[in-house]
Amino acid sequence: QMTIDLALSTLDRVEGSLYGLYQQGRTVYNSFDNSEYKLCHSDLIRTGSHLTDQPPFNQFARIDGFDATNSSVRQIWNAYYIGLARANKTLDVVETVPVNEDVQEEVDRKNAVIAIAKFFRAYFHLSLIERWDNIVLADQVFDDPAYKGSLADPEDVYALIVSDLQEAIPDLPDA
Repeated sequence: QMTIDLALSTLDRVEGSLYGLYQQGRTVYNSFDNSEYKLCHSDLIRTGSHLTDQPPFNQFARIDGFDATNSSVRQIWNAYYIGLARANKTLDVVETVPVNEDVQEEVDRKNAVIAIAKFFRAYFHLSLIERWDNIVLADQVFDDPAYKGSLADPEDVYALIVSDLQEAIPDLPDA
């Protein structure tokens, strides 16, 4: 069995782990039951539409059970925090990955990994706070899987989002 430390022990392997961040970023859109949650109460989806055909959608449309009792809400919340855990682990280990500082391509690749991880950390935090307002700030690796942090001041969450994006932008790959 491969440990996380071994799996993330080289620059190639850390770059490969970024696919896990992209995958978590798409999680909400991969599930029919979860994909429309961001659209609820927008101009596209209103109460009385086809949303009432399924219980999670019905709860979204009526803003009823918009908490962990709704399976879609729970899945979305968990998916974003899994993404945050992956982003933070990437940021934690990338500093220990051996990189030849005399080879600009390696330095650029490492900086791109950091930028992508910070982008996704900002994305996951923004997705959480724009829907729930009160969230736990996940700005580090938490070694205890049962860690239950306290709710963060929204200003602190937005400050981290802005900081992560400002630091990421110069090194993000062109799209």
